[in-house]
Amino acid sequence: MENKLELTEKKPNAPIAIWKQALIKAESKFMAISGKEEQTKIELGFASMIIQNNDALKKCDIDSIVNAVINVARTGITLNPVLKLAHLVPRAGKCVLDFDYKGLVKVLKDNKCLKDIQAIIVYEDEDFKESNSQIIAHSHTKVYAHTEDAHKKRIVKGVYCQVLLMDNTVIYTQFMPYWEILKTEKVSMAAGTSYSPWKTWREEMIKKTKIKRDFKTLISGSPPDSLVNVLEIEEKNNGLQKKYCVEDEFQDAEVMKSEIKDKKENLKISEKLDLP
Repeated sequence: MENKLELTEKKPNAPIAIWKQALIKAESKFMAISGKEEQTKIELGFASMIIQNNDALKKCDIDSIVNAVINVARTGITLNPVLKLAHLVPRAGKCVLDFDYKGLVKVLKDNKCLKDIQAIIVYEDEDFKESNSQIIAHSHTKVYAHTEDAHKKRIVKGVYCQVLLMDNTVIYTQFMPYWEILKTEKVSMAAGTSYSPWKTWREEMIKKTKIKRDFKTLISGSPPDSLVNVLEIEEKNNGLQKKYCVEDEFQDAEVMKSEIKDKKENLKISEKLDLP
């Protein structure tokens, strides 16, 4: 392991840094979960590179580093910094695994819950009217700023998602007003800190907030452990108070499916009767 990840110091008898001890400790557990030696080597390599370049992560509690790295294996996500699906971040002296909204989308795609999903931000200078049905598009006339500075000055009104399901049906999730997004920001453990992603990646966090809100209702069938683990980790790390409950969380999904089914049946009847 030492040769693969270069976790030991080159000087003889030099003490091993705590964060490096954590990665060494996590290796066997990661391997037991993933069952893939190459994947274990690659992800621990990513973790090593990320922590090496972040002084705050180096000072994190050793057990939290171990747990965060193991959570990568539990969820099937990658720490590849190029893909930016998930990140190791320091919070209150602990290292946690934090999912980018792109990571949440990938989990849904990989588990064939949907083909695609886009979080669409609505600004105050745009015409918007929410639809009363998930299968009818919201009325949204987009406006694009001419410069980056002009865009940064725009006021966010809210956000919704456009979803392409596995059967190619397109649905539109409920509009989430900006004041609700602000509530999510306030309960975030990172809120108010210098490293808060809400400061540097606000639009990304707005999209993530909405996708995370819709995440549970978009899970189809019996959720695999990787999906449940993602929900568990997100709730623990980002201040969500409601516990994951399969029966409760799938009620909205079943209503959605029933509405789509009824719509399709009505279309078939219209075709048979030659109705407009």
